[in-house]
Amino acid sequence: MTSPSRIRVNGRLMLALCLTSIAGCAGNPEPAAEAPAMPAPSVDPLPRVQPVDALPEPGVERRSSTDRGHLDVTHYDLQIDLRQLADTLIDAVARLDLIPEPGARHVDLDFVGMEVDSVKLDGIEATFEQGPDLLRVEPAGGFGEAATVEVFYGGRPMDGLFIGPDPAGDLTAFADNWPNRARWWFPANDTPSDKATAEFTVRVPDGYAVVANGRLISVENNTWYWRTDVDIPVYTMVIGVAKFERAAIGNAACGQAPVAGDSGCVPVTIWALPGSGAYGEQRFSRAADMVDFYTEMFGRYPYEKLAHVQSSTRFGGMENSSAIFYAMGGWAEERMGEGVIAHETVHQWFGDSVTPSEWSHLWVSEGFATYFAAVYFQARDGVEGAQVADGSAPIAAAMARGRQAIIGSDASNRPVVDERSDLFGLLNTNSYPKGGWILHMLRVKIGEEAFWQGIRAYYAEHENGVADTEDVRRAMEQASGQDLEAFFEQWAYSPGFPKLAVSSVTDGDEVVITIDQVQSEEWPTFTGVRLDLVIDWGPGGYSGYRLWLSSRSEELRVPSRGEIEEIRLDPIVILLMEEVETETAP
Repeated sequence: MTSPSRIRVNGRLMLALCLTSIAGCAGNPEPAAEAPAMPAPSVDPLPRVQPVDALPEPGVERRSSTDRGHLDVTHYDLQIDLRQLADTLIDAVARLDLIPEPGARHVDLDFVGMEVDSVKLDGIEATFEQGPDLLRVEPAGGFGEAATVEVFYGGRPMDGLFIGPDPAGDLTAFADNWPNRARWWFPANDTPSDKATAEFTVRVPDGYAVVANGRLISVENNTWYWRTDVDIPVYTMVIGVAKFERAAIGNAACGQAPVAGDSGCVPVTIWALPGSGAYGEQRFSRAADMVDFYTEMFGRYPYEKLAHVQSSTRFGGMENSSAIFYAMGGWAEERMGEGVIAHETVHQWFGDSVTPSEWSHLWVSEGFATYFAAVYFQARDGVEGAQVADGSAPIAAAMARGRQAIIGSDASNRPVVDERSDLFGLLNTNSYPKGGWILHMLRVKIGEEAFWQGIRAYYAEHENGVADTEDVRRAMEQASGQDLEAFFEQWAYSPGFPKLAVSSVTDGDEVVITIDQVQSEEWPTFTGVRLDLVIDWGPGGYSGYRLWLSSRSEELRVPSRGEIEEIRLDPIVILLMEEVETETAP
């Protein structure tokens, strides 16, 4: 997901990171003007309706995301009648195939805001109790090993499914579930860790079309039927209803997708609101190429198709599995960058297929999408193996701008793996650019071959499943043969980053350079990470050096070449740090 209209990764990147030769990369580290940002998201602190964690205490016991028992919903069959679209009302039936916790006498489903008419269990009327945020089903005889619960309900959704006008004034309906808002329009086990297949039967007024997850099975009498072949997270289960202009962009991942279409390829399409189709075809011209690029980089594309949809999502983009939704305004006003497309496309692998097991590990979704979006432009638009005029690799500009966002963020006082209950508060610089920085520094630490081997192994092991920070660590340790516990402890589980103060003094024919970590004592001492520096001797030229941080204070003795004009730390931008003071002495 990207934040409203702010996540962009435009411009030029190149494949060579210039990581091997500090002397060859010791130029001016200022970012090129056209280089993409590692952006800091900017979102409203609360959704339109407060998340469930903030609702009043309900009449039946609530579950938290960490105390859910072992309910497993294996399939959702959602039948939505939107013929009363003009009245913003829906009539619906939700059929859930589920496996209750062994010995359970009732099942609790997340459900908020609409009235339940009746509930059936395996086709027989069942007793139920509806609280403010839960639907409890209590069969008289208990549950078997598996069950089908049917919920008949209707009303006006207050969140999750939004009915409103498009720019031309025609009504539309779009789901927007992140992080726990699916419960506002269908009963669910609304947690990222419980994934399921889904099907959608949506009846709409004349002239309307429906897009949803999975593959389109049939359209008959204004009723659209979509179905997924693989498990997806509840927060990405969506429908979109509008008078769409549709266009094919191309086929991708041919022969490399497990659930591809009849052609053996993944069809990539756009679904635009009236008047925006031509811009969509131009803006998404590289969308199929992105799928091919990431398929080669990560592993097979996991879904049946990829639809890019102009919608009413509150985010700049929302990574719904196989049906990405983009903000209506940015598309209509033709100001949407390619970066959001790459970001949301990466999410099909990381976020959707490999889903965070808990929201506290959101960086394994958003950090991955932020970093690998930049890698696409680096590879496609850069000059492989070359340098820009000032000697710095273009990806350095992306990392430098992300670093500035992190330095200026209050989120830096919290760890990346964050147990906060305010889920929207996780949409911060820790989850996005700092998550990307973790990957960037890991790539430097373990090397190219091990890094890419680890990324592919991590995806292959957790495809269509869930994962967390420890799963990333284990994959990278196995690929590199290194013990990375300290690295992840410092960068993922602890707050902050090194703040470096540099001083120098002449001692005979040597210069003693001291580098002190002066960050707060509440932040760790960062060790085991590489720091490069370049000394500008004026007429004496430049000298480049490399060291690995090991303590709060490092001393480097170098032969003097005259008076030092400047000491530049991290000239090719491979360490998340802040230089807070630079002193030189004769």
